Amino acid sequence: MSKTVLIKDEAQIVFLDTPGLVAPSEAKQYNLEPSFIIDPEVALVNADLLLVLHDVSNKWTRRSLSPKILRLLHLYPDKESVLVLNKIDLLKEKRLLLDLTSNLSKGIIGGKSIASSPSPQKQRMHKQKNNTSDLNESNEQISELTPFENLSEREVLKRIEGQIGWSRFSRIFMISAIDGDGVSDIVDHLYKAAKPSRWKYNSSVVTDQNPHEMAIALMKGKLLDILNKELPYSVGVSIRFWEEDLSGTLKIVMALDCQKKFTAKIVVGTGGRTVVQLARETEQDLRNMFRKEVNLKLVVEPA
Repeated sequence: MSKTVLIKDEAQIVFLDTPGLVAPSEAKQYNLEPSFIIDPEVALVNADLLLVLHDVSNKWTRRSLSPKILRLLHLYPDKESVLVLNKIDLLKEKRLLLDLTSNLSKGIIGGKSIASSPSPQKQRMHKQKNNTSDLNESNEQISELTPFENLSEREVLKRIEGQIGWSRFSRIFMISAIDGDGVSDIVDHLYKAAKPSRWKYNSSVVTDQNPHEMAIALMKGKLLDILNKELPYSVGVSIRFWEEDLSGTLKIVMALDCQKKFTAKIVVGTGGRTVVQLARETEQDLRNMFRKEVNLKLVVEPA
């Protein structure tokens, strides 16, 4: 689990960045490090606020929250949670954002319904017709927000069965991380949510990770985004070359070590399209991360 520190004025925000959520069965199947299971749990115990980052460009997963995320939200319902919809720049139909917001929040944000308000005339007609429907709707909304009891693991798994959203998000932000659009709104919200306490780190600290670890973690995250869910866990990532030239350009060679030839073939993609996409997107993310020019070369090595 890596930590990144952001300082503004008298506030210090510490981000606990965790690896992708995996089930114990997946960790065993793909021989993953124990940190893949332990780190997210440790992060939630120590966190004051939970940011749930959701990729709206993935048409297969964007309409529901992962059961693994829902499980953690149900285990820590009293912690403030915020939903961040990322990659909105890749959506052609912006109307879809409204539908996704409604589904993923179960129609409730900050304890209030996000359903569009009817006109005053319709409101009067509705009240004249039947006041009980309003009462029923209010009761349903209140039932969503009643305090959770402490649930066992089995009870949580039963509760999230068939669920696609979480009704306790305090805010929802729509961003394009690659462009930086909307990111400042999240930062402002985090500063307002900061609580008085001693700083965790010296003002000179930005992260507790070394650059090589940061680059490898970035590539692993990109593999999870682009490849089918089971494949990234069978691909090892290592740094083969790392040097900054006289012009200040960082030159990196990364090796993607595939356990099977089949996996290597998928990583490369038809005509090399997949590995080119991996290199291009990761290279841009590394530029943003290190704030300098980066040249990245990927080497796919089959078993």
